[in-house]
Amino acid sequence: MLAQPVLSNAQFSHRSWQKALNQMVDQTPLPLLFMRTVIQAIDDFPSLVDFVMEILSKLVRKQVRVMPNLWFGFLKCASQTQPHSFDVLLQLPPPQLESALNKYVNLRGPPAAYASQPIA
Repeated sequence: MLAQPVLSNAQFSHRSWQKALNQMVDQTPLPLLFMRTVIQAIDDFPSLVDFVMEILSKLVRKQVRVMPNLWFGFLKCASQTQPHSFDVLLQLPPPQLESALNKYVNLRGPPAAYASQPIA
């Protein structure tokens, strides 16, 4: 892939990814390749997982579910970052949560078990 060398962690630091993603998530409309960028960031820097969960929460509030290209990337990122993404998935309205769980079978069991845990 041509873009891969450009987006490698040799080019960008942990902080650079955070700053760029923060700026992009506040744009209206969201950039078409935003979720691709988020997934690349988490691939290069797994330590960004908590930060990425904040980004995903913002996207839930921005109704990412009505943006087909971004919704697909959102679900892919949520699938890739589980169990960290369970709190975010549970923020979705029930119809969209059901759709997400049907689309990504690997997300079905773990969030149900997570949601049924007693609150500590």
